[in-house]
Amino acid sequence: MSQASKGFVLSALVLLTACGGSDSSTPPESPPPAPIETGFSVTDNSVSSAALAFSTVESFIQVGSLADGIIDSATFAELGVEKSCSNGGLYVRTIEDKDSSQTLTDFDEVSVEYRDCYVSAVDSTLNGLAKVKIVTTNISHSETLGEIDVSSVVFDGDSEFEFQGVLQFNNQKLAMSNQMTVKDLGSVSLTFDQDDTQQLIFSNSSFTRLEQFSDATYAISGMGTLEASEANMKYSFQVTENLIGHFGEYPHAGKVKVFTSEADSVEVSSNFVTNSDSFNVESGSDSYLVSWDQAVEGSLWWFSGSENQGYLQSYRSDNFAFVGLLDANQTEDFPVSGGTFRALMSRPVKEGSYQASFETSEWPYAIVPAVVTTSGAIVYLTPETPLKVGEIYHLKSFQVESIQGTLSWVETINSIHINDALVLEYDVGMGLYQENDYPVLDASASIMNDGLALSFKWIDVNDIGINFTDENAAKTSFSAPNDYAEDILLRLELSNGKGYEVSTDINVTYFTPSNTLMHFVSPIGDYIGSGKTMTWDDSQALFTVTRNEWTNEDHIGVRIDGDTWWTLNIAAPQGEKLEVKKYEDATRYPFQAPLVPGLSFTGNGRGCNNSLGSFEVMELVYDGNSNVKKLAVNFQQSCENVNPILKGLIRFNSSAKLN
Repeated sequence: MSQASKGFVLSALVLLTACGGSDSSTPPESPPPAPIETGFSVTDNSVSSAALAFSTVESFIQVGSLADGIIDSATFAELGVEKSCSNGGLYVRTIEDKDSSQTLTDFDEVSVEYRDCYVSAVDSTLNGLAKVKIVTTNISHSETLGEIDVSSVVFDGDSEFEFQGVLQFNNQKLAMSNQMTVKDLGSVSLTFDQDDTQQLIFSNSSFTRLEQFSDATYAISGMGTLEASEANMKYSFQVTENLIGHFGEYPHAGKVKVFTSEADSVEVSSNFVTNSDSFNVESGSDSYLVSWDQAVEGSLWWFSGSENQGYLQSYRSDNFAFVGLLDANQTEDFPVSGGTFRALMSRPVKEGSYQASFETSEWPYAIVPAVVTTSGAIVYLTPETPLKVGEIYHLKSFQVESIQGTLSWVETINSIHINDALVLEYDVGMGLYQENDYPVLDASASIMNDGLALSFKWIDVNDIGINFTDENAAKTSFSAPNDYAEDILLRLELSNGKGYEVSTDINVTYFTPSNTLMHFVSPIGDYIGSGKTMTWDDSQALFTVTRNEWTNEDHIGVRIDGDTWWTLNIAAPQGEKLEVKKYEDATRYPFQAPLVPGLSFTGNGRGCNNSLGSFEVMELVYDGNSNVKKLAVNFQQSCENVNPILKGLIRFNSSAKLN
């Protein structure tokens, strides 16, 4: 509403000060028809009457959007506390909770006191108290009938104006559409600059704006009556054919009738391609071409969920642009798994192979590919694997193509915060198995930050006959059928008893039995393994084991040479012999302190400056010359003492189990 010189104020003041005179636009060649007996004729004021009609529709819908925003942002936290607005102004929220449920339900009232607060829904700086009463609503507030009273609010644009009265709003938010209807309850008036002689009265006014996401279009319908008694002005208008357009574009279809009677009427229509940034006013034999910008600010034409409302486009069939995110509030609370962003484009998207990814904003950088699918004008974006609690992601922009062959970009989605109600943590050892040699499944480190009860469920995804000791335990063992020798896909599901669930798929790899192998699992952020999992046996690499049995140290080194090379060094504390046991708090070999075990796993040209870890000797056998004959070692190492932990194992002529 702030662009009052384009909308309400200009159109209204023209009518209020010039009723009964000619239109302010360039006069037609033929004279206008004679005014009817009421003293006011829309044909004499055709352009201003039409402009004020459109401005009325927009302002009603804007006030309805204000009410919707008040409900969506209502929280029982910090009631009565001054909060900052985007422009630095202040607002204070209070809630009258009729049933003391601490949730918004029927008959609750939300009040917001504004103090020089810019509100984008009405594009104005507000001062005063807005009251929203909920008549009926559902738990998600996707269907809400309510009333908003802004009688005490001053809307500050090029001129100040105030609504007096109550508007009813009815919002229906469905998966593929939004619909808002706003109407007056009795008489509603608009006063300019606190001058009661410059007052518009609205009656029998009801307007609906329908958003369809499948093709990214809006449709506007309704009717209303305007009156300025001091100026002896009264007329009605009705949308006879819905005003239709694509988000971010002027309408390319629709008609409106402005009238005092059948004899005194004006027809207003949109344009298709040529002059689509303007509307036509037909008054008898006279025609006017009027810019939409002279009548409305443009919020009627934008997607209601868009924060970035830039320049409006004239209609073309091959227009194609990013509109915004459906359910944009997901960025503040995106689920670990199972979440999907819906990016809305301004035209239906051609099916194709599109690539996108979720990426963390800080080191260690994690890249999670997105599954990209399309349906109509919506692009669906789902992480292939679970995201990590505590990280902030962004979804990088990528290009898509419309069904008309036009290319455009899905814009970057920034600051995606991950819901931390459940923190899913699990351990499957090395992630390998052989017959009668299975890892333990352990999710006991998972955390519930919000909820009633933490529950677990282990699932055999491909239904191959997995037998869990306890499928609902945090920690369980499992086995596969004896004749099964392929990779196993498991799923872990966590729930918090309040309807929130997270899940992850876990692959356990079948390893063909071999007595000599190297295997490691490197998480993202580990420098040595670069976030990869690698398995080699003696058919793929040469394994060399050496031993140094010095006076003060017992050390074993293993070198693996294949396409790349890898080295494991382990050493007992000074004065001890390496034996079958677990060694904790090992530091980088060969720089460990005398009484501390040494450990170093390096490879492919990468090593740690400092490291901390542990290793467990599972089997160690020497031949008669004190050379290593058999060796089985499990180890884990954190580079620089703080990096993610690499886990690995070495087997050399050893039949020791993997798990």
